[in-house]
Amino acid sequence: MRQLARPVMTVAAVAVMVLGSALAPLGAAAPGTAGCSGSAAPGGDWPMYGRDYANTRTQQDEHDLPPLKAATLTPRWVYDTGNRSQVVGYEDIAGTPAVAQGCVYMGDAAGDVAAVDANTGHLVWRTHIDLTVNETGARAGVVVSTAAVDQRQVFVAVNKSGGPYVLALDAKTGSRLWQSPPLDSQPGAYTHATPIVYQGAVIVGFSGPEGVPTAQGGFTILRESDGRLLKHTNTIPEADQLAGDAGGGIWSTPAVDTATGYAYVGTGNPFSKQHENPRTNAILKIDLTQTRPTFGTIVASYKGLIDQYAPIVRDLARPTCMLLPEDPTLPAFPPFLPPFQEARDSVACLQQDLDFGAAPNLLRGPDGALLIGELQKSGVYHVVRADSMQAERRILLGVGCLVCNGGSTAYDPATRQVYADVSPGTLMVAFQPDASTASWLSPVGDGIHYQPTATADGVVYTADSTGFLDAYDARTGLQILRRPLAIDGAIDAVAALASNGVSIANHTVYVAAGSRIIAFQPHSLLRTQRARTNH
Repeated sequence: MRQLARPVMTVAAVAVMVLGSALAPLGAAAPGTAGCSGSAAPGGDWPMYGRDYANTRTQQDEHDLPPLKAATLTPRWVYDTGNRSQVVGYEDIAGTPAVAQGCVYMGDAAGDVAAVDANTGHLVWRTHIDLTVNETGARAGVVVSTAAVDQRQVFVAVNKSGGPYVLALDAKTGSRLWQSPPLDSQPGAYTHATPIVYQGAVIVGFSGPEGVPTAQGGFTILRESDGRLLKHTNTIPEADQLAGDAGGGIWSTPAVDTATGYAYVGTGNPFSKQHENPRTNAILKIDLTQTRPTFGTIVASYKGLIDQYAPIVRDLARPTCMLLPEDPTLPAFPPFLPPFQEARDSVACLQQDLDFGAAPNLLRGPDGALLIGELQKSGVYHVVRADSMQAERRILLGVGCLVCNGGSTAYDPATRQVYADVSPGTLMVAFQPDASTASWLSPVGDGIHYQPTATADGVVYTADSTGFLDAYDARTGLQILRRPLAIDGAIDAVAALASNGVSIANHTVYVAAGSRIIAFQPHSLLRTQRARTNH
């Protein structure tokens, strides 16, 4: 099930505003803003979803926010998109704040892409994407993923009726540079994926409409300079599509091995209820080297746990599954309401929604071999050899369910620890990929958790679904901070099933919460800055 992982839905909501997009300028930036500093910040930048190509979600340049300081985090500034009332049932910001060149960049579900000064929170520019009716239905959002920043450009994936696309903006001014062709043109196609930029190309995944038994997922590669289409690849090969296989949407962020030029990303559920293709519920290996003949193709894959664990279960489900109407818009039992209509098919066919929603981490084994680690919604963390795409280990962390285990994990190369929030429950878990037991477990307690994990300087961070910023000592698992974001104005982050994230840069913890970006710093640093200002 995809639509809960990228757009952000309050738990009580069953109706949503349907949104789309067409570009239009908003106007001038707020008075008195002179732009961002334009230079790398102390404490590092966070220019993409996973912070780096390996998707570690670890800020390795931060050495001044240890646990004792992180326990005193206090807001330095709060930026409000002002769009909370425009999006019924959804939080406005569903990504991780991207921080680069002195700016914080974000897109939101209501159609704004903005840059604010990383030190002050002052608006530098804002570009608005007009709302139109979006045929992707209850996937509610124009921009529902993280911006990617590469030098002078900012890239965002945009949902629009007629096909999702990528928009490139000038990082300093917000002016439009180019708009790509549709990432996919099948009716109802959408994207919840975050773009990455690698070697002059922009790579982003897309998904077909939920519940449609012929819908296809895949990825598109665009030329960075002008958005020209370089490659469009479906997850499922054409021959298998003709045999009835469907699904395999890509709605997370690839990890890239820059030494070899291969990317790795997880895929979604099968949509064909009688066939499960090897590339659905799988991890793909994609060639991103433009000089190779296999550029833009899937060169290998690893199959995760299937949606029905055993053939006997599939056989038992087949009679009920065959009774489903071919037209997914027709009523069926049980009568799930949007955005849960995919569950209608899954329950009748005894499917368990076990796709890969978390982004993969690239790891190194004890022998130096490159490994891919990725959490599946089954609760299993798969450790896969990158060369052979064969399983090294499967580590059971949680229990599979319809909306479980979708949050991306963090990996700290210095300690070789993986940090994962697993459902139901929920628990923050720390473990080494080759260890037999967990290093520690600590309760989060928000029930269902889609928010990614991030780490820096011995601290593990996440925003949770009950509206708190949580921080843990990475060595012991002791919770050192549980701050209610409502006291910082993020009322719409309370009791929300979200995929909003935390980034650490510029000696600051940036949190996406509801319709706000909140910049946190420790008390000691804030006192020093105030003293300098007074002088």
